[in-house]
Amino acid sequence: MPDPVTILVVDDEPSIRDIVRRILEPNGYLVRAARHGLEALQILASETVNCVVADLVMPSMDGITLAMKLHENYPNLPTVLISGQVDVKAASIQALAPLLNSDTSCLLKKPFESADLLEAVQRALSRARP
Repeated sequence: MPDPVTILVVDDEPSIRDIVRRILEPNGYLVRAARHGLEALQILASETVNCVVADLVMPSMDGITLAMKLHENYPNLPTVLISGQVDVKAASIQALAPLLNSDTSCLLKKPFESADLLEAVQRALSRARP
């Protein structure tokens, strides 16, 4: 039996982490959670993670900085970025352009439907290179 696919959910809002967990776990994913980018990097240094779902706006280390570090240090790690910000700053989008143009990353606007999150995670995982 293959190991479960582990998804690291990074969001400073406990309710968002819980919602994402309730969407992913019944679909066979093992979910780990982090409150911000620094905590996510600590988890990634010690555990196997197959995909990251991260909010763009968080304290300590925002999702943009986290996404850039993931792209640099874990270039094949699928990443789904989520944001409830209506207008993500143009500079932020420009900084994320290399990541969002890669095969393993995408941006999903909050609020999202369960099916949209599942599709984004599955798409990112399917495009990832071993």
